[in-house]
Amino acid sequence: MYSAYFTIAHKEGIWCCTWGENRNRNKQYIITGSLDNGLIAWEWINSQLKCLYQFEGHRLGVISVDINSTGTLAASSSLDSQVS
Repeated sequence: MYSAYFTIAHKEGIWCCTWGENRNRNKQYIITGSLDNGLIAWEWINSQLKCLYQFEGHRLGVISVDINSTGTLAASSSLDSQVS
């Protein structure tokens, strides 16, 4: 069972989260989307979450995110009707 804790991952509530794996690199990723309009990509390393990237571009809260089966692409949608 995986367990990790971050006190402040986003400025607002997290509405979506997805977990993916890049098997070629033997890496596991989590991407979270929030009402603060942001997405954060996290890498799972030694039972810890490490912030890799903070994505900007949505004008309203992010409500869905997903990673493709190879862990190389992600897509998100938000309340501003954008898909990124």
